Amino acid sequence: MRIDTMAHVLNYPQKPLVGTRAMEYLRFRELPAGNNAIVAIMTYSGYNQEDSLIMNGSSIDRGFMRSVHFKSYMADEKRQGAQVVEEFRAPSWSKTYAMKRGDYSKLDNDGLINPGKQS
Repeated sequence: MRIDTMAHVLNYPQKPLVGTRAMEYLRFRELPAGNNAIVAIMTYSGYNQEDSLIMNGSSIDRGFMRSVHFKSYMADEKRQGAQVVEEFRAPSWSKTYAMKRGDYSKLDNDGLINPGKQS
């Protein structure tokens, strides 16, 4: 069994509207891997827009081009002697050196996210 360390997954893939003969031979339509976008190439307010993109806000809100990046990590808890213990815990601002800024409110006391926790 292969377990990848990283994956980039498109949330709402769609089948292409048009295709090529090669796509039919490769059965590309069975595994959609993109989004169908309606594109207009034109000037905006009378000026040339080079290398720009204007998108509909409601389509973005509905999940257009939304994707998720998964990355796996490996870590072990260790005991080194009688005094030093490495363990998983939710970080504390007073006890953690060089702690990165972020939202740690979703972490349980063991430092892991509770399954089923809503964002």
